[in-house]
Amino acid sequence: MEKRAHERYPVEEAAVMRLEGVAGGVYVVTVLDVSTFGLRVSCPVAVPLLARVKVVCKGTEVSGVTRYARDVERDGYYLGIHVDQVSRGGQVQVGEIDLIAIFRPRGYPSEKTSE
Repeated sequence: MEKRAHERYPVEEAAVMRLEGVAGGVYVVTVLDVSTFGLRVSCPVAVPLLARVKVVCKGTEVSGVTRYARDVERDGYYLGIHVDQVSRGGQVQVGEIDLIAIFRPRGYPSEKTSE
């Protein structure tokens, strides 16, 4: 059984993914779920392991590396992306990233009581 360091939360949001360093490497994807440091997206193509990608969704650009590509749909793949940088409203965030706070997924409290 797979053990995860961070719980996943479903979001199902349309996004655009750019494969860095690849001409024409732009794809319409769906962000399926998020965790503190990662995304799972549905993509029409497989992407190599550890490829650098940027995903733009809800006014936020997240950058990271692919951790896996699983052939799960007739014409698509699920990609796991470990995020290491977030850019939102001209602000770049590296290190302490919390994608859950950015995406506000279903089933997650809308307000944190303490910071």
